[in-house]
Amino acid sequence: MPKTILFIEDNQDYRETLADLLSDSFDCVLTAANGSEALNIAKSEHIDIILSDVSMPEMRGDDFLTRLRAIGKTTPIVFLTGNADKDLAVSVLRLGAADVIDKPAQYSTIRECLEQVIEINRRESALHHAKTEAEAEKEKKMLGLLRVVNDRKRKSS
Repeated sequence: MPKTILFIEDNQDYRETLADLLSDSFDCVLTAANGSEALNIAKSEHIDIILSDVSMPEMRGDDFLTRLRAIGKTTPIVFLTGNADKDLAVSVLRLGAADVIDKPAQYSTIRECLEQVIEINRRESALHHAKTEAEAEKEKKMLGLLRVVNDRKRKSS
């Protein structure tokens, strides 16, 4: 299954560098310089996951996430944050962000987080579409295990 990521970052150099790295792991990498641009892309493209800076000039991460959900998009989103953005990071988690990664982060950390979120999302979808009770129970167990592993990784970093 092809994977498409939308990467939102106002710093052009960082956006281009990380987008290039993301192209090794994703079939399609879409980029946006701000939340408004990203919302326009999200309205017209199928996106499997979003990676976004949490603090941007035009639209903060919490505003972007709220507007994304308001247009009916349930795409999982991971935010990147600097030390000064801790309150904003907590805010996006409360709004339903899948995870928050502290900047600066190694690409391997970002990639692992994105892969984990995609797998959790895939399992949640499978659970939603499970045809039998046994299938549903299996997906619930796997989803629970994935969440525990993800929480432990988050706490250790």
